[in-house]
Amino acid sequence: MKDKFSIRLSFTSLFAALIAVAGFIKIPLGIIPIAFQNIICLLSGAIIGGFSGVLPVILFLFVGFLGFPVYSGGTGGISIWIGPTGGFLVGYLFGTLVTSCIVGKAKSNSKFEILKIILGIVFGSLIIYFFGILGFSWWILKTNSAINLKSAISSSLTTCVIPFLPTDFIKILISIPIALKGRNLIFQYFN
Repeated sequence: MKDKFSIRLSFTSLFAALIAVAGFIKIPLGIIPIAFQNIICLLSGAIIGGFSGVLPVILFLFVGFLGFPVYSGGTGGISIWIGPTGGFLVGYLFGTLVTSCIVGKAKSNSKFEILKIILGIVFGSLIIYFFGILGFSWWILKTNSAINLKSAISSSLTTCVIPFLPTDFIKILISIPIALKGRNLIFQYFN
């Protein structure tokens, strides 16, 4: 029992570290860069599954909230949470939770693993976008009193969603076989 706990703790720490490292891998594109933290968060939920799949994201968000430079571009602290990308951080948590719930714990030879992974990652991505749009719209309204809610949402869509759909689609396609392989490897530790 103690060995399984240690292994689970190690996987939680490993995925939290991978999420943080992914923040340094980005492609600049306006205010919101193409980042890889979103897909690593979702992979955490898809590979580990269940509540345990969310633990690395909780650890990552908490460490960043304390001010450690683990968020995209080596940033951290509460100022990121109230800035233009703060909604995405909230989305990481809830998107991973949705992915983990849909995918569930790894099962040996389940016929529906690939379908669960696809649905989990797609719905998790939509949740991240939802909270990202809310946070960015709130930031626009906070910083520009002359703009209305409809314009803020429209601006959020054109800034935070539409330019990233092609790359997120590619990230999702690449993540599916990684999640399948990862679930097969992790099955023995999380069941």
